[in-house]
Amino acid sequence: MSLTDSELVLSYREGDDQAFESLIARHTDAIFAYLARLTGDREVAADLTQETFVKAWKNLARFRESENFKTWAFTIARNSAYDWLRKKKSVVFSALDGEEFSFADTIADTEPLADEVRIRFEDAHFLEKLLTGLPADSREILLLHYVDEMTFDEIGRVRGEPLNTVKSRHRRALIALREQAAGTKGSPNDVQ
Repeated sequence: MSLTDSELVLSYREGDDQAFESLIARHTDAIFAYLARLTGDREVAADLTQETFVKAWKNLARFRESENFKTWAFTIARNSAYDWLRKKKSVVFSALDGEEFSFADTIADTEPLADEVRIRFEDAHFLEKLLTGLPADSREILLLHYVDEMTFDEIGRVRGEPLNTVKSRHRRALIALREQAAGTKGSPNDVQ
């Protein structure tokens, strides 16, 4: 039986160093993918992922057991990324279409047929193009919800926004995404 994040935090506080390592192992991939999307740079994302977990470890005494650890860690990651972006002074929010990172890298694939691979690639490429046309806030909310599988409440805590604001932004982002899709002549191959 696997322990929950809260149980692992409690276990770590009681002296089990392996418990925090389990938390890191459980959330590293998701935090890294999120940071890679935010920064557009896999090397920076790796550094920021490490920084996120160091900050989490240093502040674990302040973590409330009633909180969701994943949300708390994503909040730390987001703040670290925005600190890095401010220092960089060039706000490149997402490199979904760049050589450094591809949104398609985050799509799980369990040995599909050749035609399915082609269709999925075209769909992922189509989605990448649509997402790059959205404002950074809209893109972030959609990716947190659909890729990182966060609830709107969790996204609100990560972004420091009320639940209804996140829901409204999500709805507007979907409308904008639909409008962009309709404007591309309906075919993934038509988006250049």
